[in-house]
Amino acid sequence: MFNIEKLLEKFSRNIDKLEFDIVNAINIIKSETGINLAKEDVEIKNYVLYIKCSPAIKNRIFISKQNILDKIKSITPNKILDLR
Repeated sequence: MFNIEKLLEKFSRNIDKLEFDIVNAINIIKSETGINLAKEDVEIKNYVLYIKCSPAIKNRIFISKQNILDKIKSITPNKILDLR
């Protein structure tokens, strides 16, 4: 018989990893640019980090885009290939 508890545990671990990646990305962006982002403003989908904020803030982040991606790659086990 199918054990639903194991399935839910698997999803719980994936959500925790994603939350950890988002927190790390926010900390890296803060250290590189000095910009504080909320968890609600950051989303990871299909290896892309989406940032929801004003265009002026996005421009400041995109100036340091490569440094941010390099640091994220070195810290997090999951791949993040781009910022948008």
